[in-house]
Amino acid sequence: MNATLRGIFDTDGSIFFDKRKKYKQPYPRITIQLASIKLIEQIENYLSKEFKLYVYKKNRNGYRNYLEIYGHEQLEKFLKKIGFSNERHLRRICLCSSAGKAKASLCLSKER
Repeated sequence: MNATLRGIFDTDGSIFFDKRKKYKQPYPRITIQLASIKLIEQIENYLSKEFKLYVYKKNRNGYRNYLEIYGHEQLEKFLKKIGFSNERHLRRICLCSSAGKAKASLCLSKER
């Protein structure tokens, strides 16, 4: 299941670091937006056992189905449990890790 989630987040997910002034350091957010409510719900059911999630769902006409994992501790847990294979995501984490609490060694040395 973790490898499947890694693939979904590698292709359809994103990671960004919120740099608003209210945060002392860049605040990590792993996000995914999908057309399928069913898939968002399946991902939510699996991840909610170990992660704090923000989930926003609308009906098919509204079309916005969004899931977010946020925070430094959650990012580290996500990298250890699921990880990324997408080089762009890994580079972004490594570049921002010096400004935040994320550990750059996790994003490159993770064994799969």
